[in-house]
Amino acid sequence: MSYDDQVFAKRLPPRPNKERHHEELDEIKANIDILQKKMASLQQSINGTENIKGNYDGKIKELRAQLDTLSAERKEVNEARNKKMELIKSLSAGIKKKSDDAKSAKDSAKTAGDIESKIINNERQIASGTLSMQEEKRLVAEISTLKKQRKTIESAQPGTSASTVEADKAQIDALKAELDVLKPRKDEINLKFDAVKAELTTVDGGKKKDLDSFSALLNQKKTLKAEIDALYKSQQALRDDFRKRNDDWFAATRAERERRDQEFKDQKKREQSERLQKAAQQKLEEADVPAFTEEIANCNTLISFLSQFSATGKGVAVAATAGAAVTSAFAATNIRKVEDALPQGAVALKKKDDREEEFFMGGGKKGKGAKKGAAAASSSAAAPSVKQFKVDLESLALFGKLKLDIPTSASVDASIDALEAKKEHFLAEQAAQTLKNKAAAQAEVERLQKLAEESGDFEAAAAELEGEVVAEE
Repeated sequence: MSYDDQVFAKRLPPRPNKERHHEELDEIKANIDILQKKMASLQQSINGTENIKGNYDGKIKELRAQLDTLSAERKEVNEARNKKMELIKSLSAGIKKKSDDAKSAKDSAKTAGDIESKIINNERQIASGTLSMQEEKRLVAEISTLKKQRKTIESAQPGTSASTVEADKAQIDALKAELDVLKPRKDEINLKFDAVKAELTTVDGGKKKDLDSFSALLNQKKTLKAEIDALYKSQQALRDDFRKRNDDWFAATRAERERRDQEFKDQKKREQSERLQKAAQQKLEEADVPAFTEEIANCNTLISFLSQFSATGKGVAVAATAGAAVTSAFAATNIRKVEDALPQGAVALKKKDDREEEFFMGGGKKGKGAKKGAAAASSSAAAPSVKQFKVDLESLALFGKLKLDIPTSASVDASIDALEAKKEHFLAEQAAQTLKNKAAAQAEVERLQKLAEESGDFEAAAAELEGEVVAEE
């Protein structure tokens, strides 16, 4: 073992004894087995008394149903008795009133003639027509009152209510007889009700006693379960402690590797951060390039190209200033340069493949010179100086990028004017757009740098910036 390994071993905590650990676990398990046997025996006792409610509820339900029936019967009998007693009371009151009315009728019989005379006298006064409206109304009201008094006196004459009083007394006697019949029925119901209620009380008491015994068994089970749970908890604590000490021992062996891994991660993070800074710098440098540089160059290229077909000489000045410095897609095309030896206006023939890729507009049809070879060139040299208008595929693509219509031989000057206007627009907007591009680039760089700082993923941020730079290029 090397010196470093010896130093490392001294730093390790003592490794836990696995055999001793299993002995302690076995001891706890033996105690748990003893308590579980007790629990099984106790559970059998509980199972024998679990159906307490089932043993009593049926009888209790039956007794309560009997009480409900007896209560309904007792209520029915009481209501019948109360109705009869109320009727007796009402008839007695009627008899007393009729007796009082008969007595007062005797005293009032002598006044009936006086009432009749007064009614006749008032009617005569009204019939005379000498009374005022108010006096006539008063007499009419008085006549109505006198007639009511007369009717009362006539109805209360002796002998008129004697028969009804006797009938009421007979009805009272009949009702009392019915009450005497209901009393034994009431007493019988009360006796049955009390007996059923006493039986129900006894059954409820037996149920409560059995439930108390059952609760005692449950409490014993609860206590026993708490002891078993405590042993399981102790067993788990032993396992957790052994696992922790074992994990601590292994953790020490991983510490050095983690330190090395951390150093590697820190180094990688520094490299990624440098990569991000480099990509950000390139992004900002790209943004410093004046805006619309490519578009302006494309305009110059197309103006230079179309100026050779302009009958008025449009675009010649632009063509002269652009010259060979144009680096657009058109300047990189495979169109061959016309040799100085060819006469002005002559067009050198290309390969067949190159000629098939070109698009001709306004300058006539494809010539048959490819079939005639050098004879066609000699014929062209002898012909007058005439430019044949044609637009290659690269130039067509440039017109598409600038969103301008493809020119014809008749619209060359108009196309040059449109290109110059487009170019002037780009030049006018160039400074402002450049500032916008720089601001946008700066904002994007700051956003990605902040995102990298928050997430720690510098590589993704650098890759995103590099991807944008490549896309822009």
